[in-house]
Amino acid sequence: MIVIGRFQAIPNYLELAKKLGANAFNIPESQWDAMTPEERWAINREFLDSAMAAGEQIILECAPEKVEPGSTLEKELEYLRTLGYRPRLIGDRWEVMR
Repeated sequence: MIVIGRFQAIPNYLELAKKLGANAFNIPESQWDAMTPEERWAINREFLDSAMAAGEQIILECAPEKVEPGSTLEKELEYLRTLGYRPRLIGDRWEVMR
């Protein structure tokens, strides 16, 4: 299981991942700052690709309408959409699934 979400002052998706015992994409800020936007996206996409290849459940930390335009989360969801994945409300949690 992985959790994706908004990166804010306090990244809620990291807290949710910890609570669920799930993985989350989390690169130390110093390493992230040293990467180009292309390198950042490549490593992020690799994380998503690995999760999909392993058949991992993908949890979305927030409702889709709360995703900020132009954010990395929007790019992640758009990438997943190109592969047939869509956010769906399952119980009280958003999942991104085929």
